[in-house]
Amino acid sequence: MVFDVLKEIGFDGDNTIFTDCSCPDEINHDNPDEDVSSLFQKRYGNVFPLSGLAGLPFTGKTGWHAMSSHVPKDGHIVVLIGPHVGIDSEGRVGKVNRKGQSCVSSACGAAIGALAALKSGEKADKFKNGYHDFQMDCVKHLLEPHLKDLDKCANEQAGLGYKMFEIADQFLEEIIHLNW
Repeated sequence: MVFDVLKEIGFDGDNTIFTDCSCPDEINHDNPDEDVSSLFQKRYGNVFPLSGLAGLPFTGKTGWHAMSSHVPKDGHIVVLIGPHVGIDSEGRVGKVNRKGQSCVSSACGAAIGALAALKSGEKADKFKNGYHDFQMDCVKHLLEPHLKDLDKCANEQAGLGYKMFEIADQFLEEIIHLNW
């Protein structure tokens, strides 16, 4: 278990800050007893959210700087990063059965929506919709160079999940600084 490994190397609730970079979709945060973000928060105390749609760290360099200024002296940061992929009751990847709904819906809806828009020929213009939908415009922009890779996947939706993780990881690597 991740917590046990981190505990062995000195991470605990007194010297560690937890930062969540997972998609805000409610299916990621609907069960405080089982959701990975809730479990990390219980282990390390408060949470500092960094993310937005598709699990991308949309708070950017400013958010990372703000979070890192809260790290205890000689402390640690635990970062949970990852988009999500739904799997419905019939085993379909990219779909999920949501409470109270009679039909399945997409998960991650942002990633799937971005992919569908790009495949329909929409160009990934940065801030096409002004600042009213900048996160979705950014998801499209970051996903566009990877369309050919996704075309080669046996299961496009599973491939999309992996690709969104790679994109989120790269985004995070570009904003991280260790001078805290």
